[in-house]
Amino acid sequence: VQYRGFNTTSSFSEQYLEELISDRADTIAALSNYIFGSSLAYRTYLVDKDVDAAGNLLGYQSLIPISTGVQQEYDAIERGGIHEINLTYGANYDDRLYLGGGIGIPIVSYQRNLTYSESDISGNGNNDFNYFTFNERFKSSGVGVNARLGMIYKASQLVRVGFAMHTPSLLGFRDEIRASMTTDTEAYAGVKSETSDALNSGNAGVREYNQTTPWRFIGSASFVLRDINDTKKQRGFISADIEYVTHGSSRFTAATGADEVTRNYYRVVNNAIKELYKANFNIKVGAELKFDPIMVRAGFAHFGSPYRSKELNASRMQLS
Repeated sequence: VQYRGFNTTSSFSEQYLEELISDRADTIAALSNYIFGSSLAYRTYLVDKDVDAAGNLLGYQSLIPISTGVQQEYDAIERGGIHEINLTYGANYDDRLYLGGGIGIPIVSYQRNLTYSESDISGNGNNDFNYFTFNERFKSSGVGVNARLGMIYKASQLVRVGFAMHTPSLLGFRDEIRASMTTDTEAYAGVKSETSDALNSGNAGVREYNQTTPWRFIGSASFVLRDINDTKKQRGFISADIEYVTHGSSRFTAATGADEVTRNYYRVVNNAIKELYKANFNIKVGAELKFDPIMVRAGFAHFGSPYRSKELNASRMQLS
């Protein structure tokens, strides 16, 4: 993902100001408590303390000349995916009842290499800002387990109904992050660089946590048009699925041994999930008609919004 543009309204540095000010951070905290962001900005003078005539700390200020604007550039490369190993079993009873079940082992791998920069293109060499560049290397890996159960019942030669249940995936994650920043504030402090490795004994920042994904319940039915045994005489079929997904039941928990601050953080996250998300229904209907030797297919799907707020209506429809 790449983009660039000229901005006279906002700066990437504002997040660092907001963090330091909202935390009421003193200069010691600003130097060492935010080693993947705000501390890098403070140590390279992208943001600096704001003091009164007596030297008392009033807050923090950014050196970005927003009024004259800056050129912003974002460049991120993301790669990875979710893969799954499945162990399954199926049974057939008199060609009327079909049962199936399986254990899934999802494996997650993801990494993002991000470079972001802002530069002064005003041509003014005396406004205490030339450019800054922020680099972040993020990596996440996880593994888990889930289960699926399902059945299909052939009520007649022409009608089949089914039901399936997908349990939540129980996933354990490990994230690693490294960051660095270089800032040129011209005559104010010159060119300064800092890395999270230097502030963390050469180590990446590590975060370990667990995730529980939603439940899924699926009901389905299909109806075959005309003769079922002789496929040449079949004229088509109609099938439908309705899926119920409990988005509001997603949960995050701290890894074993985490401190109370970390556990409280995930409690806040889970409360936010309960307030923002709800269960939804997804409906899919498909049909096929045969006109030997041509077949015509059509499909419709409606995916309900997972958000409680009507203002965040993310429902959508698809036709195929």
